[in-house]
Amino acid sequence: MRPWIANHWRFEVEATDPAQFEHVIVPDGTLSISFLRLPSGPPGPAVFAGPSTRAHRVPVQRGMIYVGARLHPAATGPLLQLDAGKVRDGIGLLSMVAPEIARVVDTAVRSAAASEDNVPALERAVQALASTAGPPEPAIVRVVDRLLESHGGEPVSRLAARCGLSSRQLRRKFSAHVGLSPKEFARLRRIRHACILILAGQDASLASVSHDGGFADQPHLTREFRGIFGSSPRLVETYLRQIAHFDVRD
Repeated sequence: MRPWIANHWRFEVEATDPAQFEHVIVPDGTLSISFLRLPSGPPGPAVFAGPSTRAHRVPVQRGMIYVGARLHPAATGPLLQLDAGKVRDGIGLLSMVAPEIARVVDTAVRSAAASEDNVPALERAVQALASTAGPPEPAIVRVVDRLLESHGGEPVSRLAARCGLSSRQLRRKFSAHVGLSPKEFARLRRIRHACILILAGQDASLASVSHDGGFADQPHLTREFRGIFGSSPRLVETYLRQIAHFDVRD
């Protein structure tokens, strides 16, 4: 499904969890299209969580299953057929921002067999949308992919020069496709990479995470976490370690 879908995800609130709690979503610069359902029963309407400069905090309920797909960052604007800046920092029903897109997704997901877990249906919906959408601009796809590969470490000015764009042109086109500026996107990818480094080692020091994650020093890492999550790196780690993670990819 490239260049449209980056990955799929599934989040399940188990019977031993609290009846309701606030889930913190690590921001990664992508837009998610998702839905929730009970283990038996029809899915709810499609929901979006836009590319955000801060961590989304969403209420989740025991017994519910949340399933979704993260779009490739450069595909957000083209697939939704709007300026991606309009969904920046947003979260809610997809029908609120893209009614026709929501109709295609809702129809595909609701018509799927329960045994499919609705992921193939979501893929089919994206395929249908992609057939009528303009393709992401190749230069923006290259810039996004390089920032993904470098965990936000590649200088944006260098990327703009490689694409034959001025920094201003890159920022305008990048924002229309992704919903964020290149520097904001790079910042979020560094934060996400730092979260993975923290989870990968049982006793990972913040100094080593700062060094390996591309931060100037440990105070820089701490400031960035407080800016994104409103909490220190160790508090974020404590929360993330309560979640059983499977197949997390950097």
